[in-house]
Amino acid sequence: MDTRVLSDLTYVENSKNPKQTLDLYLPPTPGKLITPLLIFAHGGAWISGDKGAYRAVGKAWADQGIACAVLSYRLAISAETRHPAAAEDLARAIAWLAGQAAKYHFDERKIFVVGHSAGAHMAASVATTSKLLNLIPAAARPAGYVGIAGIYDIPQLLVRWPTYQSWFVETAFGKTKKEWTDASPTQAKLVAKSPWLLIHSKDDELVDLAQTLEFKKHLEKEGVKAELLELHLVPHFGAVQNLTSPSSAESARVKAFLNRGR
Repeated sequence: MDTRVLSDLTYVENSKNPKQTLDLYLPPTPGKLITPLLIFAHGGAWISGDKGAYRAVGKAWADQGIACAVLSYRLAISAETRHPAAAEDLARAIAWLAGQAAKYHFDERKIFVVGHSAGAHMAASVATTSKLLNLIPAAARPAGYVGIAGIYDIPQLLVRWPTYQSWFVETAFGKTKKEWTDASPTQAKLVAKSPWLLIHSKDDELVDLAQTLEFKKHLEKEGVKAELLELHLVPHFGAVQNLTSPSSAESARVKAFLNRGR
C-alpha cells in the first residue's frame, strides 16, 4: 500500500483562505496507532512559500511510518497578516490536528513541530507566547520542537544582514526596534517547557549560526532542554532537503528526537 495523502484540509473553522490549509501524509497502516505526528512549517521570510513545495518532506516521513502534516499559513503581505498571524495559524493547526488524532490514528500526546527558518520562528513564538500556546488543548501541546536554520532574534539578524529590514522585516514585523524585539523569542520567557532540537549549518548563507546558538543559551537559561546538531557545508535550504533522506544526519537526529517523546 502507498502513503496516503489528504490534501487541502482546512484547519481554521469556516475559513475560505487557502493559506489556512494543510496536507496530511499518513503511513499505509490504516487502523493502527501512528506515533508521533510531525507538523512541518516552511520558511520563506514570512512573505513567501507554500506547503506544495514540501511534498517530498511529508512523503519521506510517512514512508518511514510517521504521520506528517505540512501546512500553509497566512503570509505577511498586509498589515492584517503580519506577525503573529503566521504563528497563530501554526497554533490553530496543532489544535485542529489534535482533534483529528482518533480519526487518523496518531497520538495527540506525541505531536512535534518542525520549523525551518521563519517556520522555526513561528514554532518558537508558540512556545514563548501564552496567548498562542493556550489555543492548543493542554494534552496536545507539542511534545517537542525542532528548529532548522531558525530566526530567533530580529535585531541581531539585522546587525548581520541589514538589507533584510527593507526586504521583509518591516513587512512582517513593523518598522520599530521595539516591534522587532517584542517578536524575538530570545527576548521572551518560555511558557512551553518541551525540549528542542536545533539544527543549523555554520555555512548557512542566509541566516547565521549565531541565531541558533543564542537561542540555545536562552532555552537552557529558561530550564528547557536543547540539543544542537551543527552542520557543515550545508546551505540554508539544504537541511530541509536532507529531511527527505532517511540516511541523512538531519533525519536520523530528528527521528531519534521524536522517538524519545516527552
